[in-house]
Amino acid sequence: MKSLVKEAMENLALPEFSSIRDVFGKVLAKRSTQKNPDCALFHLLARKGWPLEILNEHCRIYVEAIGVQAAQRKCHAELMGKANRPASEFNGSTDDFWSEMAAVRTAVATGFDKIRAIHKKQPDGSTSDYEGYLGPDAAHIEVKNIRSNKTVLHVFDEEIHKQAVNEPAQFRFHLAIRYNYENPPTNEQDRKIRDYVKSLRGRVPPFNDTLDLVEAKARISVTAGAGTSMMFSGLEPDSPESINKVKFLQKMRDKAGEALAQMKNQKKLKVVIINYNSPSGSLSVDYIRDAEKLILEHFNGAIRPIILVARHLPPQPDSVE
Repeated sequence: MKSLVKEAMENLALPEFSSIRDVFGKVLAKRSTQKNPDCALFHLLARKGWPLEILNEHCRIYVEAIGVQAAQRKCHAELMGKANRPASEFNGSTDDFWSEMAAVRTAVATGFDKIRAIHKKQPDGSTSDYEGYLGPDAAHIEVKNIRSNKTVLHVFDEEIHKQAVNEPAQFRFHLAIRYNYENPPTNEQDRKIRDYVKSLRGRVPPFNDTLDLVEAKARISVTAGAGTSMMFSGLEPDSPESINKVKFLQKMRDKAGEALAQMKNQKKLKVVIINYNSPSGSLSVDYIRDAEKLILEHFNGAIRPIILVARHLPPQPDSVE
Protein backbone atom coordinates (compact mmCIF):
# COMPACT_ATOMS: atom_id res chain seq x y z
CA MET A 1 0.00 0.00 0.00
CA LYS A 2 2.89 2.39 0.73
CA SER A 3 4.21 1.92 -2.81
CA LEU A 4 0.76 2.63 -4.27
CA VAL A 5 0.40 5.79 -2.19
CA LYS A 6 3.91 6.92 -3.10
CA GLU A 7 3.21 6.40 -6.80
CA ALA A 8 -0.12 8.22 -6.47
CA MET A 9 1.46 11.23 -4.77
CA GLU A 10 4.25 11.33 -7.38
CA ASN A 11 1.67 11.33 -10.15
CA LEU A 12 -0.32 14.03 -8.36
CA ALA A 13 2.74 16.26 -8.72
CA LEU A 14 2.73 15.90 -12.53
CA PRO A 15 1.79 19.01 -14.55
CA GLU A 16 -1.13 17.24 -16.25
CA PHE A 17 -2.88 16.79 -12.88
CA SER A 18 -2.28 20.30 -11.56
CA SER A 19 -6.00 21.04 -11.20
CA ILE A 20 -6.55 17.94 -9.05
CA ARG A 21 -3.58 19.05 -6.96
CA ASP A 22 -5.03 22.55 -6.60
CA VAL A 23 -8.26 21.19 -5.14
CA PHE A 24 -7.35 17.91 -3.40
CA GLY A 25 -3.64 18.33 -2.71
CA LYS A 26 -3.70 19.05 1.02
CA VAL A 27 -6.44 16.50 1.71
CA LEU A 28 -4.51 13.74 -0.09
CA ALA A 29 -1.27 14.75 1.63
CA LYS A 30 -3.00 14.23 4.98
CA ARG A 31 -4.59 10.97 3.78
CA SER A 32 -1.19 9.66 2.70
CA THR A 33 0.13 9.82 6.28
CA GLN A 34 -2.61 7.65 7.75
CA LYS A 35 -2.06 4.07 8.91
CA ASN A 36 -4.51 2.77 6.29
CA PRO A 37 -4.46 5.37 3.50
CA ASP A 38 -6.09 3.17 0.82
CA CYS A 39 -8.74 5.05 -1.14
CA ALA A 40 -10.19 5.28 -4.64
CA LEU A 41 -8.34 8.50 -5.52
CA PHE A 42 -4.96 6.94 -4.76
CA HIS A 43 -5.82 3.98 -7.00
CA LEU A 44 -6.86 6.33 -9.81
CA LEU A 45 -3.72 8.41 -9.45
CA ALA A 46 -1.39 5.41 -9.19
CA ARG A 47 -2.61 3.86 -12.43
CA LYS A 48 -3.40 7.20 -14.15
CA GLY A 49 -6.56 5.55 -15.44
CA TRP A 50 -10.07 6.53 -16.40
CA PRO A 51 -11.68 8.79 -15.20
CA LEU A 52 -8.68 10.75 -13.90
CA GLU A 53 -8.61 13.15 -16.86
CA ILE A 54 -12.31 13.89 -16.30
CA LEU A 55 -11.65 14.64 -12.63
CA ASN A 56 -8.81 17.00 -13.57
CA GLU A 57 -11.08 18.80 -16.05
CA HIS A 58 -13.87 19.14 -13.48
CA CYS A 59 -11.36 20.53 -10.97
CA ARG A 60 -10.11 23.03 -13.56
CA ILE A 61 -13.61 24.31 -14.34
CA TYR A 62 -14.48 24.40 -10.64
CA VAL A 63 -11.43 26.53 -9.83
CA GLU A 64 -12.12 28.84 -12.77
CA ALA A 65 -15.74 29.24 -11.67
CA ILE A 66 -15.29 30.04 -7.97
CA GLY A 67 -11.55 30.65 -7.49
CA VAL A 68 -8.82 28.41 -6.12
CA GLN A 69 -9.11 29.53 -2.49
CA ALA A 70 -12.88 28.94 -2.41
CA ALA A 71 -12.44 25.58 -4.16
CA GLN A 72 -9.88 24.47 -1.58
CA ARG A 73 -12.02 25.72 1.28
CA LYS A 74 -15.01 23.73 -0.01
CA CYS A 75 -12.88 20.60 -0.47
CA HIS A 76 -11.32 20.92 2.98
CA ALA A 77 -14.73 21.43 4.61
CA GLU A 78 -16.04 18.25 3.00
CA LEU A 79 -13.00 15.98 3.18
CA MET A 80 -10.26 17.12 5.55
CA GLY A 81 -12.12 15.79 8.57
CA LYS A 82 -12.65 12.47 6.76
CA ALA A 83 -9.01 12.00 5.75
CA ASN A 84 -8.43 9.51 8.58
CA ARG A 85 -11.69 7.62 8.10
CA PRO A 86 -12.08 4.13 6.54
CA ALA A 87 -11.80 3.97 2.76
CA SER A 88 -15.51 3.35 2.19
CA GLU A 89 -16.45 6.50 4.12
CA PHE A 90 -13.73 8.63 2.56
CA ASN A 91 -14.57 7.36 -0.94
CA GLY A 92 -18.25 8.17 -0.45
CA SER A 93 -17.53 11.71 0.71
CA THR A 94 -15.03 12.19 -2.11
CA ASP A 95 -17.59 11.13 -4.66
CA ASP A 96 -20.18 13.48 -3.15
CA PHE A 97 -17.72 16.35 -3.50
CA TRP A 98 -16.83 15.35 -7.06
CA SER A 99 -20.56 15.42 -7.83
CA GLU A 100 -20.70 18.95 -6.40
CA MET A 101 -17.91 20.03 -8.74
CA ALA A 102 -19.76 18.40 -11.64
CA ALA A 103 -22.86 20.36 -10.64
CA VAL A 104 -20.92 23.63 -10.84
CA ARG A 105 -19.58 22.59 -14.24
CA THR A 106 -23.18 22.01 -15.37
CA ALA A 107 -24.24 25.39 -13.98
CA VAL A 108 -21.48 27.06 -16.02
CA ALA A 109 -22.51 25.13 -19.14
CA THR A 110 -26.15 26.12 -18.54
CA GLY A 111 -25.22 29.80 -18.60
CA PHE A 112 -24.69 30.73 -14.96
CA ASP A 113 -21.81 33.06 -14.22
CA LYS A 114 -20.39 35.10 -11.34
CA ILE A 115 -20.77 31.94 -9.26
CA ARG A 116 -19.81 32.39 -5.61
CA ALA A 117 -19.29 29.63 -3.09
CA ILE A 118 -21.26 30.02 0.13
CA HIS A 119 -19.49 28.76 3.24
CA LYS A 120 -21.85 29.80 6.01
CA LYS A 121 -25.42 30.88 6.68
CA GLN A 122 -26.26 34.16 5.01
CA PRO A 123 -27.86 37.14 6.82
CA ASP A 124 -31.26 36.25 5.33
CA GLY A 125 -30.97 32.69 6.70
CA SER A 126 -30.09 31.05 3.38
CA THR A 127 -27.72 28.09 3.40
CA SER A 128 -27.49 27.27 -0.31
CA ASP A 129 -24.14 25.97 -1.57
CA TYR A 130 -23.62 28.66 -4.19
CA GLU A 131 -25.02 31.88 -5.57
CA GLY A 132 -24.70 33.15 -9.12
CA TYR A 133 -26.41 34.88 -12.00
CA LEU A 134 -28.38 33.56 -14.95
CA GLY A 135 -28.34 36.54 -17.26
CA PRO A 136 -29.49 39.50 -15.15
CA ASP A 137 -31.18 37.32 -12.52
CA ALA A 138 -29.50 36.48 -9.22
CA ALA A 139 -29.91 32.87 -8.12
CA HIS A 140 -29.51 30.52 -5.21
CA ILE A 141 -27.86 27.24 -6.32
CA GLU A 142 -28.13 24.23 -4.04
CA VAL A 143 -26.50 20.89 -4.82
CA LYS A 144 -27.95 17.61 -3.57
CA ASN A 145 -26.51 14.12 -3.99
CA ILE A 146 -28.31 10.80 -4.07
CA ARG A 147 -26.17 7.69 -3.81
CA SER A 148 -27.57 4.50 -5.21
CA ASN A 149 -28.58 1.63 -3.00
CA LYS A 150 -26.20 -1.31 -2.78
CA THR A 151 -26.14 -3.12 -6.13
CA VAL A 152 -24.44 -6.14 -7.66
CA LEU A 153 -21.56 -3.82 -8.59
CA HIS A 154 -20.81 -3.29 -4.90
CA VAL A 155 -20.47 -7.04 -4.44
CA PHE A 156 -18.19 -7.43 -7.48
CA ASP A 157 -16.12 -4.46 -6.32
CA GLU A 158 -15.83 -5.60 -2.70
CA GLU A 159 -14.82 -9.13 -3.63
CA ILE A 160 -12.31 -8.36 -6.40
CA HIS A 161 -10.68 -5.71 -4.20
CA LYS A 162 -10.46 -8.10 -1.25
CA GLN A 163 -8.92 -10.87 -3.35
CA ALA A 164 -6.48 -8.47 -5.03
CA VAL A 165 -5.28 -7.22 -1.64
CA ASN A 166 -4.85 -10.77 -0.31
CA GLU A 167 -3.26 -12.24 -3.46
CA PRO A 168 -2.27 -9.44 -5.84
CA ALA A 169 -0.34 -11.70 -8.20
CA GLN A 170 -3.38 -13.96 -8.71
CA PHE A 171 -6.08 -11.29 -9.09
CA ARG A 172 -4.61 -8.63 -11.38
CA PHE A 173 -7.95 -7.97 -13.02
CA HIS A 174 -10.31 -5.19 -14.01
CA LEU A 175 -13.93 -6.31 -14.42
CA ALA A 176 -16.22 -4.47 -16.83
CA ILE A 177 -19.74 -5.72 -16.05
CA ARG A 178 -22.63 -5.23 -18.44
CA TYR A 179 -25.82 -5.53 -16.39
CA ASN A 180 -29.17 -3.80 -16.59
CA TYR A 181 -30.42 -3.60 -13.03
CA GLU A 182 -29.57 -1.57 -9.93
CA ASN A 183 -31.71 -3.44 -7.42
CA PRO A 184 -30.26 -4.49 -4.04
CA PRO A 185 -28.55 -7.89 -4.48
CA THR A 186 -30.22 -10.99 -3.09
CA ASN A 187 -28.32 -13.47 -0.93
CA GLU A 188 -28.17 -15.82 -3.92
CA GLN A 189 -26.73 -13.13 -6.17
CA ASP A 190 -24.20 -12.17 -3.51
CA ARG A 191 -23.02 -15.76 -3.20
CA LYS A 192 -22.82 -16.30 -6.96
CA ILE A 193 -20.77 -13.16 -7.49
CA ARG A 194 -18.29 -13.90 -4.71
CA ASP A 195 -17.86 -17.50 -5.89
CA TYR A 196 -17.30 -16.28 -9.44
CA VAL A 197 -14.68 -13.72 -8.43
CA LYS A 198 -12.81 -16.30 -6.38
CA SER A 199 -12.83 -18.63 -9.41
CA LEU A 200 -10.81 -16.07 -11.38
CA ARG A 201 -7.69 -16.84 -9.37
CA GLY A 202 -4.69 -17.28 -11.65
CA ARG A 203 -6.55 -16.90 -14.95
CA VAL A 204 -4.86 -14.98 -17.73
CA PRO A 205 -6.71 -11.95 -19.13
CA PRO A 206 -8.21 -10.83 -21.41
CA PHE A 207 -11.31 -13.02 -21.53
CA ASN A 208 -15.10 -12.75 -21.38
CA ASP A 209 -17.56 -14.56 -19.12
CA THR A 210 -21.30 -14.73 -18.53
CA LEU A 211 -22.72 -15.07 -15.02
CA ASP A 212 -26.36 -15.98 -14.43
CA LEU A 213 -27.71 -13.70 -11.68
CA VAL A 214 -31.29 -15.02 -11.86
CA GLU A 215 -33.04 -11.76 -12.80
CA ALA A 216 -30.66 -11.41 -15.76
CA LYS A 217 -27.24 -12.48 -17.00
CA ALA A 218 -24.19 -10.35 -16.34
CA ARG A 219 -21.71 -10.19 -19.20
CA ILE A 220 -18.22 -9.67 -17.86
CA SER A 221 -15.14 -8.51 -19.74
CA VAL A 222 -11.96 -9.21 -17.77
CA THR A 223 -8.76 -7.34 -18.56
CA ALA A 224 -5.49 -6.79 -16.73
CA GLY A 225 -5.91 -4.45 -13.77
CA ALA A 226 -5.47 -3.94 -10.06
CA GLY A 227 -8.60 -5.39 -8.48
CA THR A 228 -11.19 -2.94 -9.79
CA SER A 229 -14.60 -3.10 -11.45
CA MET A 230 -17.18 -0.96 -13.20
CA MET A 231 -20.67 -1.53 -14.54
CA PHE A 232 -22.38 -0.60 -17.79
CA SER A 233 -26.05 -0.66 -18.62
CA GLY A 234 -27.44 -2.57 -21.57
CA LEU A 235 -30.94 -1.14 -21.31
CA GLU A 236 -33.22 -1.18 -24.33
CA PRO A 237 -36.42 0.88 -24.79
CA ASP A 238 -38.59 -2.06 -23.68
CA SER A 239 -36.39 -3.13 -20.74
CA PRO A 240 -37.93 -3.31 -17.24
CA GLU A 241 -37.12 -0.53 -14.79
CA SER A 242 -33.48 -0.60 -13.67
CA ILE A 243 -34.49 0.86 -10.27
CA ASN A 244 -37.80 1.49 -8.50
CA LYS A 245 -39.13 4.55 -10.31
CA VAL A 246 -41.69 5.55 -7.68
CA LYS A 247 -39.09 5.63 -4.91
CA PHE A 248 -36.61 7.39 -7.18
CA LEU A 249 -39.12 10.17 -7.91
CA GLN A 250 -40.03 10.48 -4.23
CA LYS A 251 -36.38 10.90 -3.31
CA MET A 252 -35.94 13.56 -6.02
CA ARG A 253 -38.98 15.47 -4.75
CA ASP A 254 -37.75 15.27 -1.15
CA LYS A 255 -34.29 16.56 -2.09
CA ALA A 256 -35.86 19.48 -3.96
CA GLY A 257 -37.98 20.26 -0.90
CA GLU A 258 -34.89 20.29 1.32
CA ALA A 259 -33.16 22.64 -1.11
CA LEU A 260 -36.13 25.01 -1.33
CA ALA A 261 -36.23 25.33 2.45
CA GLN A 262 -32.59 26.50 2.41
CA MET A 263 -33.24 29.36 -0.04
CA LYS A 264 -34.77 32.33 1.80
CA ASN A 265 -34.38 35.27 -0.59
CA GLN A 266 -37.66 35.48 -2.48
CA LYS A 267 -36.18 37.80 -5.11
CA LYS A 268 -33.65 35.24 -6.30
CA LEU A 269 -34.13 32.33 -8.66
CA LYS A 270 -34.02 29.04 -6.81
CA VAL A 271 -32.12 26.25 -8.53
CA VAL A 272 -31.43 22.74 -7.27
CA ILE A 273 -28.93 20.50 -9.04
CA ILE A 274 -29.50 16.89 -7.98
CA ASN A 275 -26.83 14.30 -8.73
CA TYR A 276 -27.87 10.66 -8.89
CA ASN A 277 -24.76 8.52 -8.64
CA SER A 278 -25.67 5.56 -10.82
CA PRO A 279 -23.41 2.49 -10.67
CA SER A 280 -23.79 2.15 -14.45
CA GLY A 281 -23.49 5.86 -15.13
CA SER A 282 -26.79 5.87 -17.00
CA LEU A 283 -30.51 6.14 -16.41
CA SER A 284 -33.54 6.22 -18.66
CA VAL A 285 -34.27 9.73 -19.91
CA ASP A 286 -37.88 9.16 -18.82
CA TYR A 287 -36.76 9.04 -15.18
CA ILE A 288 -34.99 12.39 -15.52
CA ARG A 289 -37.81 14.05 -17.44
CA ASP A 290 -40.45 12.79 -15.00
CA ALA A 291 -38.39 13.90 -11.98
CA GLU A 292 -38.03 17.43 -13.36
CA LYS A 293 -41.75 17.57 -14.19
CA LEU A 294 -42.71 16.31 -10.72
CA ILE A 295 -40.55 18.91 -8.96
CA LEU A 296 -41.86 21.78 -11.07
CA GLU A 297 -45.49 20.75 -10.52
CA HIS A 298 -45.19 19.84 -6.84
CA PHE A 299 -43.58 23.17 -5.92
CA ASN A 300 -45.59 25.25 -8.41
CA GLY A 301 -42.48 26.33 -10.28
CA ALA A 302 -40.87 27.82 -7.15
CA ILE A 303 -37.66 25.88 -7.75
CA ARG A 304 -35.90 24.96 -10.98
CA PRO A 305 -34.49 21.42 -11.07
CA ILE A 306 -31.45 20.18 -12.98
CA ILE A 307 -30.98 16.40 -12.76
CA LEU A 308 -27.57 14.84 -13.36
CA VAL A 309 -26.69 11.16 -13.63
CA ALA A 310 -23.06 10.21 -13.15
CA ARG A 311 -20.67 7.47 -12.18
CA HIS A 312 -17.46 8.82 -10.68
CA LEU A 313 -15.95 6.58 -8.00
CA PRO A 314 -17.29 3.17 -6.96
CA PRO A 315 -20.60 4.14 -5.30
CA GLN A 316 -21.35 3.87 -1.61
CA PRO A 317 -24.86 2.62 -0.79
CA ASP A 318 -27.47 5.12 0.29
CA SER A 319 -31.11 5.47 -0.38
CA VAL A 320 -32.85 4.48 -3.61
CA GLU A 321 -33.94 1.00 -2.55
